[in-house]
Amino acid sequence: MNTKNNQRAKDTEMRVKAVFLSLLSKKHISKITVREVCDGAGITRTSFYSHYEDIYDLLHKIEHKVTVQMVPFLTDKDTQQVHITRDSFVKIFRFIGENRIFYQYYFQNTNEEIAFTLNHIRHFPKEYGENKETLSPQRQYRIAFFMGGLNAIIRQWLERDCANTPEEMVSILEAEYQTEKIWK
Repeated sequence: MNTKNNQRAKDTEMRVKAVFLSLLSKKHISKITVREVCDGAGITRTSFYSHYEDIYDLLHKIEHKVTVQMVPFLTDKDTQQVHITRDSFVKIFRFIGENRIFYQYYFQNTNEEIAFTLNHIRHFPKEYGENKETLSPQRQYRIAFFMGGLNAIIRQWLERDCANTPEEMVSILEAEYQTEKIWK
């Protein structure tokens, strides 16, 4: 796959991801072989193993990448502080919809919640991520309650193959939670 930052390597990684997600939409990860991914992406097994330990490492790297890609939706680009707005959640639902094959697999085959829970957001400012003890217990409970509900709504939306638009999903969130509590 060459050097990680060159265009050829990026194109190969995109092909590997596309082939893998296509296979993942058809069968369980335990049934996907490295050979299938390599054949579909047009690469050698040596190229695959120079970047991934196995199929599960590939899944883990995709998971990490989609998590990192979601962080900017929840932060102000100038201050890097958490900045959650209605538009943030529209972007999140749109992103999940665009990556639905990954998320459908993720929710069907893990007991994990979506990766932007309080404990997973390492790129957020300290008061939201690494040092959650600075949050009041009331705020921690409110965030836990909201994140649990959000994950349940996302699971349901994915089970329905993202039938509602991202804007409709955010309207559902607003109807279920006091809007001023969500965006603060």
